[in-house]
Amino acid sequence: MVLQAILALSARHDAILANDSDWEASAYHGQCLQLLIAALDQAETSCDENMLIAVVILRIYEELETNTDQQFHLLGSNRLVNLMARSASAGGVAEAVSWQFLRQAIYASVVQYQPLQLDMHNYERSSMFHRHDDGACANRIIYHCARILQVCCDAPGNIVEEETWRQISDSVNEWNQTKSTTWQPIRYQASSVAAGRPFPEVWMISPPAVIGMQYYHSACIFLTLSETPSHNMSDYERARSRRVKEKTIADHLVMVIGLSLSNESVENAYFMACHLLHRFGYCLRNVVEHEGSLKFLARVENMLGWRTSWIMRELEHQWAELAEKQLEDAAKIPTEWRIPEGLTDLSETSGTSVLDVPRQSEILSARQPEITEKYDATDLLGKIHRQELSAHEVTNHFAFALPLHNKWYTRCLTETFFERALQRAKDLDEKLSKTGTPVGPLHGLPINLKDCFNIKGIPSTIGFASFIKNRPVSYTSPAVRVLLNLGAIPYVKTNVPQTMMAADSHNYVFGRTLNPHRSNLSAGGSTGGEGALISMRGSVLGVGTDNVGSIRIPAISGIKACAGPLATSQDTNFPLHPPVLRTLTSATEKLQAAGIEIIPLHIPPLIRDACTLAFRMFSMDPARTPFKHIAASGEPVIPALASTSLHHRYMPYGYAPLTLEGLYDLNEERNLIKEALRNLIARAEVDAIIMPSYQGTAQPYDVFGFVPYTVLWNLVDYPSCIIPHDKANKAADQAFIRSVDYKPPYVADHIEGAPCSVQLVGRNMHDEELMKVVEP
Repeated sequence: MVLQAILALSARHDAILANDSDWEASAYHGQCLQLLIAALDQAETSCDENMLIAVVILRIYEELETNTDQQFHLLGSNRLVNLMARSASAGGVAEAVSWQFLRQAIYASVVQYQPLQLDMHNYERSSMFHRHDDGACANRIIYHCARILQVCCDAPGNIVEEETWRQISDSVNEWNQTKSTTWQPIRYQASSVAAGRPFPEVWMISPPAVIGMQYYHSACIFLTLSETPSHNMSDYERARSRRVKEKTIADHLVMVIGLSLSNESVENAYFMACHLLHRFGYCLRNVVEHEGSLKFLARVENMLGWRTSWIMRELEHQWAELAEKQLEDAAKIPTEWRIPEGLTDLSETSGTSVLDVPRQSEILSARQPEITEKYDATDLLGKIHRQELSAHEVTNHFAFALPLHNKWYTRCLTETFFERALQRAKDLDEKLSKTGTPVGPLHGLPINLKDCFNIKGIPSTIGFASFIKNRPVSYTSPAVRVLLNLGAIPYVKTNVPQTMMAADSHNYVFGRTLNPHRSNLSAGGSTGGEGALISMRGSVLGVGTDNVGSIRIPAISGIKACAGPLATSQDTNFPLHPPVLRTLTSATEKLQAAGIEIIPLHIPPLIRDACTLAFRMFSMDPARTPFKHIAASGEPVIPALASTSLHHRYMPYGYAPLTLEGLYDLNEERNLIKEALRNLIARAEVDAIIMPSYQGTAQPYDVFGFVPYTVLWNLVDYPSCIIPHDKANKAADQAFIRSVDYKPPYVADHIEGAPCSVQLVGRNMHDEELMKVVEP
């Protein structure tokens, strides 16, 4: 019986590869069926592992003709597994075959999205739940996947009760957090549509690790699909939620395909990838991903003889329908609002500047550029308070322009709540009209907030894909409450890096924020969305946070408050790029020409000590909390995070548990640095310090590296701010090139025209004095 099944499978496989008739396979198949029917006519007690092996092999035979698969042998396997109650836990061949069948049942459930008709208790008694080898670990996540499909597919509308969903989700997350450390990729390179790489490279050390991680990402897809939606969502929120779900599914799907392509010797890894692509390929929206998927399916058919042509045809039809729908949506945009052709060529590699696009597009009315570009925050507040402009009019104009800055250009926004903001603006206008008195100094001013600030009823993801499933927050951050009491009108939230611990605002939820000056340069981080939005005059005032330079790096003008001298020397470990050195020299000369006394300060030793100490203090998290949030969704670490602070040579300490004595020593080291800095400034009798904020200008993506010139002031809690001064100029910068090891590398052509700035630092708790120093 088993021999006939093997011969049938082999003959069909050879026939498909040779594009020949499978009459021989049909003959072997018929002989095997005769033996099976004879055995099944006997008492159920005669069912043995040979019958199960034969039926499971015939199921593979059946699957090879995917476009005509009637699942007869799947039903037979299902019956046998349920009859042989202990097959999945009996050990030996019977147990191995039972687990293989479970994967076959999952394939069918994925494609048809129907619940598994299996008694999962048979599997719960398996030794797989007590062993710690790679094969057992892979089988455990396969079991969790089957449980999800069994529960979710059987629920009304495929939506599971919240508590049940959470329990299953916790089981999957626990598996991911407790899996073997040997399951970490030995090489990982993220997918990049811009580079023509639709799928990531994920090299794994063992076949079970490949299969296990595929099923983990599959489980995440099924959980995303079956998550309970909020009952109080508006049509817009439902549409956005659906798109976020599709984006999350797409991210996991490309990981599954990447695992297949990166580990070619694990041929059975191709099956789950193909089934998921058949079921969820519609979630892939990019042409590069479409082309890569079709090549992948063609590769599977040519290599394995498993027919995928029909899947390719279905996907091409689905993608064509989606493209047609996008064209229909675009046609609904009023002609006067559309972006002219030729103005939207913006990508991570194009190097395009989009600062003037809103004006070139001519979609803004004559009054809108006046409001959004002519006035700064102080001017607008004056006009609103004098009732020359209404808060509603100002908010409406900024809200109208925002889709240009975000959707078509820089991807700087995470959340928009225009209706809510416009209603608040209307209420504030009415109060001002009745009383003649603003409710506060920020009365009527639209402001944008970094995504980490909470507003009741608005989601906060802070760059974690695992936070997408969180409900909108139920409270408003204290800082936002202060802004509201002052009369401000929050109306958008802006993009941040994954974890907010990198200098490149990139995550797998909202994508990468592009620099509007040159789209091939980073917008900085972690407050990069704020910087990009304000740079395009999509806002006049934004609120961010700064732990190591998160405001001062992306901003051309910004201040880090605390809870003229010149630092002419620099840390030789991080030499200044020519544009920065020229800018600092130019600023010094202008100050001297204006009669300002310049007093050189030598602080590199303090910078080095402060950097080392700061990142030792950042490592005081034995729970590795940020990485747990990343692991919870299965998303990879963004390249900028992998190459910067958490993996930098100044942070070799890892996330080791810290004793109370160790914490005391760290604080004592910080006090010594504070004392040394205080004495240095006191001896020099200086009012403020002028120095670089970073060793270079904006950099290409994912190479920002370390930020030594800002982290010092966070450690000692001194106020500092950034002011704009000049731009990178290849010709002018030539004289400032030196024979040093620039980190990151200096390539003049890459940064030509990038804005430059200088950093001004005041004394601790003397923020107001610093603000006087920077006044024009």
